[in-house]
Amino acid sequence: MASALTSPYLGSLADRYGRKKMIIRAGLVLFIVFTLTSIVTNPYQLLALRIFHGLLAGYIPAIIALIGTNTPEEKAGYALTTISTAMASGRIMGPLLGGVISKLVDSRAAFASAGFLILFSTLLVLFLVTEKKVGLSKERVSVFGAFKIVASNRALTMVLLLTVLTSVAVMTIEPVITLYVIELGGSADNSSFLAGFIFSLAGIAGILFATRWGKLADKVGFRSVLLIALIGGALGTFAQIAFHNIWGFSITRFIYGAFYCAVGPLPERADYPVYDKRFSGESL
Repeated sequence: MASALTSPYLGSLADRYGRKKMIIRAGLVLFIVFTLTSIVTNPYQLLALRIFHGLLAGYIPAIIALIGTNTPEEKAGYALTTISTAMASGRIMGPLLGGVISKLVDSRAAFASAGFLILFSTLLVLFLVTEKKVGLSKERVSVFGAFKIVASNRALTMVLLLTVLTSVAVMTIEPVITLYVIELGGSADNSSFLAGFIFSLAGIAGILFATRWGKLADKVGFRSVLLIALIGGALGTFAQIAFHNIWGFSITRFIYGAFYCAVGPLPERADYPVYDKRFSGESL
């Protein structure tokens, strides 16, 4: 909720001052949030940090924007799905690492580790990433003006609606997957590790298939690949209902991941005028 309020404003800052600076800012915010989360003493402190996280983060969107505006048009699909592969790698190692650390030490140590990993990646961006000054705007962009742009552009509105629906679909499952693993017969003592392993299967599928989707999108078009990915992801999600054991559920999660890994990057580079580099000063 907090992120929804501030994302357009943070996007306008990226258009004015550069995406690299927004990545560094967001990385430092995440480092602070995760580090402080490891030492909170009550739920209200945790809630405040989560709100702070939502208001000032935006790490991944800034990275996608940087890649999207610094990549030649003919290689855009491949570049963005390479980002998807990198994110999939994180979805493999993250849940497994978090589950192992939580089991061996505790959840506080997992949050602290996440904070220092974010700090490390932010330093890599600071010293190793070069941004071309593409489409930077000197104009002060109004947040309400950005919403007016969205409302007047039917294609962009549909892309944003698609993004909301797919995000809701994914996040509906994520909060309950650990409980579902226990319901399928997993040990409560190992639930964090098992849930992390099952989460990682979708990430493994992403590593194997994301760049293939990107190359295909560059050849046949983003819309065709996106349609296939959405249908396959939907069928893969429905298939998870049919299995009542961990192995069957794990296999369907992998199949779902093989399709869904194409959904995230493709709308970011769809062929709509508002995403053209000439209009990047008006982007969200």
